[in-house]
Amino acid sequence: MTKTIKSIVAVTLIILSGYSLWTKNNDLSPYIVLLLGILMTILGVDEFQKGRKIASYITFAVALFAFIVFVQGLFFI
Repeated sequence: MTKTIKSIVAVTLIILSGYSLWTKNNDLSPYIVLLLGILMTILGVDEFQKGRKIASYITFAVALFAFIVFVQGLFFI
């Protein structure tokens, strides 16, 4: 199940990023960062389930950073 969710989030992320680059529309940047944070959280859960704790902690830290950037992008830009 996580594989399908991971695939859906990744494809949506690629489509939104491509659209943003193609149209030079930067209004979607916070949502792209949000999807990146969600994807990194899913990857962190997968790594934790595989027993790779250090890799999971790193991906959770990156996801947390992405969520902080998302909040700042929504409210402070």
